[in-house]
Amino acid sequence: MTDSTKPKYVDRNGDIVFRPPYLQSDTFLTAWPLRSNQAALQEVLDVALNRPSGGALTFRPLFPVVLLVLANIAKVTSLKSARRAARLGS
Repeated sequence: MTDSTKPKYVDRNGDIVFRPPYLQSDTFLTAWPLRSNQAALQEVLDVALNRPSGGALTFRPLFPVVLLVLANIAKVTSLKSARRAARLGS
């Protein structure tokens, strides 16, 4: 997949988002399932995935459940900048 054929990247207002690819180092991750509202989940999928795809894809929640995910990440490094530096011989 070339850069011009990749799907549109969707920035989510207020979320901390690292554009892939990236590397997380010294990370602890834990998650708990919580009950959710199926219609609210569908709205999240519509905003984040369905609408940006322009109808090419359709995502639906499988269950009325979300994961509460907590992470302690000591370091996040962009792999894109490392790849670019390698291509430039830096």
